[in-house]
Amino acid sequence: MAQPSLLLWIDEAGAYRDAIAAAGLADRLRVTTLPRGATPDAAMLAETEALLAWGAPPGLLARMPRLRWVQALTAGVEAWLARDDLRDGITLTCARGTHRVAMPENILGALFHLTKPYHAAALAQREHRWTRRVGVPLAGQTLGILGLGAIGQEVARKAAALGIAGDRHAPP
Repeated sequence: MAQPSLLLWIDEAGAYRDAIAAAGLADRLRVTTLPRGATPDAAMLAETEALLAWGAPPGLLARMPRLRWVQALTAGVEAWLARDDLRDGITLTCARGTHRVAMPENILGALFHLTKPYHAAALAQREHRWTRRVGVPLAGQTLGILGLGAIGQEVARKAAALGIAGDRHAPP
């Protein structure tokens, strides 16, 4: 029996290949990688049964006769669902929840970057200038969060642990 063919249509496929190997699937799948900006050739289109991608040009799925599964790398799949070439028989799954830890950390990191003089202090240190700087406290501030999905809920939880109040008012 032939191995199922998976196309990783992303720029950095190493982590996905590692996860496939760690799951014990490396010898059970034929994995092909293609950078996001490249276009699959006719042979790739003909053999691909599973696709992991951010998106695909219009009409491309229609040229993939064996395609049975699309794993979107986004939480929302509206763009995939609106496609004319997403036919019956193709399972579409999303990445909801995969960024639940990293994205809130990035958001809080950005808040610290905006309110604390870390960058200016690092530049001054490099130039051997010692200037006193005072950051804006985040504790006691109110943070507005648009949407309380997996990411928004985790941002609210982590922000509350730092003494940042969440604004839970519904939009008008």
